[in-house]
Amino acid sequence: DVRGNYPDLGDGFVAHASIQASSPEAIDSAEIELTLEQFALKRITPILDNSIVPGLSAFKQNSHSRISGQIAFHQQNAEDLQITAQIEGTDINVDHPTLSSRPISDLNMAASFVANIDRSEQTIAVKDAELSLAAGIPIQLDFQYQKASQARPRALKLAVHLAKSDCLVLFESLPKSLIPDLNGFELNGQVSADMELRIDWNNLDATVFTHNIDASDCVVSQAPPRLRAVTLNHPFKYQVNDSTRTLLLGPANPDYVPLGKTSRALQRSLVYSEDPNFYYHQGFSHLLRDVLVRNLKEGRFAWGGSTITNQLIKNVFLNRGKTLARKLQEYFLTWHIERAISKDRILELYINAIEYGPNLYGLKPAARQYFDKLPSQLTTMEAAFLSTLLPAPKIRYRQYCDNQLEEWTEDKLERIVDGLWSYKRISEEEYLISLEQWPHFRGDKTTFCNPDSAIATR
Repeated sequence: DVRGNYPDLGDGFVAHASIQASSPEAIDSAEIELTLEQFALKRITPILDNSIVPGLSAFKQNSHSRISGQIAFHQQNAEDLQITAQIEGTDINVDHPTLSSRPISDLNMAASFVANIDRSEQTIAVKDAELSLAAGIPIQLDFQYQKASQARPRALKLAVHLAKSDCLVLFESLPKSLIPDLNGFELNGQVSADMELRIDWNNLDATVFTHNIDASDCVVSQAPPRLRAVTLNHPFKYQVNDSTRTLLLGPANPDYVPLGKTSRALQRSLVYSEDPNFYYHQGFSHLLRDVLVRNLKEGRFAWGGSTITNQLIKNVFLNRGKTLARKLQEYFLTWHIERAISKDRILELYINAIEYGPNLYGLKPAARQYFDKLPSQLTTMEAAFLSTLLPAPKIRYRQYCDNQLEEWTEDKLERIVDGLWSYKRISEEEYLISLEQWPHFRGDKTTFCNPDSAIATR
């Protein structure tokens, strides 16, 4: 029995332990109970930094970080361990590049769970866990993970449930340092959500990923000035990603082109290539499950599954960093902008804002650079070529400089034109003409193809 206070670990740490063994070599059962009362987490920072458990080193504690509650470890035999916890944390800091490019500070949260670890089966299962942030809205989770072994493949199951909750309360419970670009939003109404994920690494094609977010009753009652509908429907300036350069999205910019003055071929090929369901969804792809499977097979985030609205958000309103915090803000702004402005307005902003090559922003400069034409003069194949530049224009533009299409691009051009004809976006006559009109580059390459050039537009 080792119950008592442990001043070396600071005030607020009380432990009780009992171990029963039939012999010194064999532990029949063991129980350890910890009671924490405003325990200072900074005292165990060295333990977190050196832990073999992935992610624990991300918890960089300040002098105010505290944790309270009870944690119990119960081991029935040498193989089975059960962990029961009911804890609250205040002023927690998290610093991990996957989560955010900057530390998430002053996080207040509460959690309760029962975790069962089976060492012989190499599994961990968490049932009926609850996690809540500052506002106390509970998010329910079930989790099961199977480590790969000779007998069983690696597998994961996760279910998340958010009961109908107040939109504003949930929004305001998120740390401001997690969503810095969303300051100024106010919401009314309610939201609920469910998500299920099942992955078997021996059969990735059988992956299950379903999600349902019901925010139909949730409305934006106030938005920051730069993201209000009246702003988005009129000319506005934005700062180009990774640059100090500012561009105007509006007629006062001579390189801006209204949607009505672009070729229909361009609109159709861009939508077909980048987001075929653009005019039918509400900003989010229905193919996220397929994108997840492709990424799992490649073992990296090779495919983003972004819609045209998603891409507009990250090019104009956010940075391009690949963090969960940026993705969370991207999804929120996608939901907001799809409600604030029309699909045609989204597409018009998109074609004028995206990059078509190094420092080459907007459709009009791109049409001039690659083909010495106005956007309204582009043929179907020329429009399709501009579509193939995405999402890697800083790499694929080299075909123009080399005056040679890659085999991949030729195949993609044929697939785009075939698709446009199959879905009756172009006539049979337009289709046959397109097959005979391969892109011919005509723009001035002198400055644009110089790798040291910083300016590619006139």
